[in-house]
Amino acid sequence: MEGQKGLDLGTGTGVLPRNMYRYGAEWTGTDISPEQIEQAKILADASNMKIEFQAVPAEQLTYKGESFDIITACQCFWYFDH
Repeated sequence: MEGQKGLDLGTGTGVLPRNMYRYGAEWTGTDISPEQIEQAKILADASNMKIEFQAVPAEQLTYKGESFDIITACQCFWYFDH
């Protein structure tokens, strides 16, 4: 994963990006909950992890195609506006 960019949709408190961080990818986590994103930032900062977190619904992301090598969405599909 070294040198790759990962996006975690519905990241919550950033568990997945924090656990995958050691493998070398640059991670971005997004979630609809500003409170969970604040906790994600606190937890990542406490471990000196440079992970970008944004409070934004998945349906409103503005990244261009092919911005990420990896996209994850664990346990959050039922919350998306289909």
